[in-house]
Amino acid sequence: MTDTHIQQLRDRLARAEAERDAWRGKSELQYKMACALADSLRQQLATAESQKK
Repeated sequence: MTDTHIQQLRDRLARAEAERDAWRGKSELQYKMACALADSLRQQLATAESQKK
């Protein structure tokens, strides 16, 4: 993975976490969906960072 790709994943994760936090207490379904997206991006980022080493 390139540094650019890793940075893009970091940016997407930050946006997903912000969206997740915005849904907290408003809509359980939307919150759970946002949690799933953040978890998936976190996993992708971890994989990308480990492959770079």
